[in-house]
Amino acid sequence: MFYADIFQFHKHAYKFVHRSSWNLPFLTTWGRFQRRFGNILEDLEYHGHLINTEANAYNISEEQKMRQDIRAWREESLT
Repeated sequence: MFYADIFQFHKHAYKFVHRSSWNLPFLTTWGRFQRRFGNILEDLEYHGHLINTEANAYNISEEQKMRQDIRAWREESLT
């Protein structure tokens, strides 16, 4: 999803800036540009949040596994 959002953003940006004389009416078309890209940017932010959440959950899981491994190693070492 995250890469799809980036692709959508670049596709629309490319079309926007490759129009003939795009810089002249830029100020008048900024509203349309902002509406089109606003949703994409919101999606990017949302998907970035999901990636961070998943990475945090993975790190917590790995940390718990490491603690269990250390406890098991310690118990084996003491016996």
